[in-house]
Amino acid sequence: MAASVLLMCKYGEVTLVVMVTKGFGFNDLVQSICNKWENLASSKFGLLYVVADHHSCVLDNNEDFGCMIALAAAYGVNCIDVSVGIISSSVIECGKSLATQNGECGGSFEYVIQKIERQLCNYINPYYTVAAFQLSYEVAINPTPTLGAPVVTKESAIILPPKTRRPKVARIRSRGEKVRQLKCGRCGKLGKHNRRTCKEACD
Repeated sequence: MAASVLLMCKYGEVTLVVMVTKGFGFNDLVQSICNKWENLASSKFGLLYVVADHHSCVLDNNEDFGCMIALAAAYGVNCIDVSVGIISSSVIECGKSLATQNGECGGSFEYVIQKIERQLCNYINPYYTVAAFQLSYEVAINPTPTLGAPVVTKESAIILPPKTRRPKVARIRSRGEKVRQLKCGRCGKLGKHNRRTCKEACD
């Protein structure tokens, strides 16, 4: 490392200056912050840094730390601003309570954007803008053509029941199966009928 880099770690209204020398890494930075602010735990705060035009860069491990130093060397920067923020369920408190004295929400995204004097619209996806919504309906929507649709008349609109045949009563017997002759109890003849279906004339 050609020159030492100073990290301006700000938490609330207090700034901790940390000098990055050879062999200094991410864990050393976390330890320095915890030694300065004893109420912070390493698992409950996050780090963001700014180098040149690169804002809100995440500093979470040794790889991020190396990228930060390389980025500072590329831009010739010897002083890097690092923000220390407490990570809650939905916001980073930035070293302040959620409710400020004037009633504003100190941890909301909109509040933070206003404090750093930036435009909120720059952090919103263009998909959710009014211009994108209007662009979706810029092309005229024509009605669906009916050239390929069938012609429906009054007669064809009547739905008739399906044509069915009376099902077979006798089952299909296997080859070689013997048919047992039935003796009618009314006429006394052998055949395929019984007393109920008998049609023979009797005296």
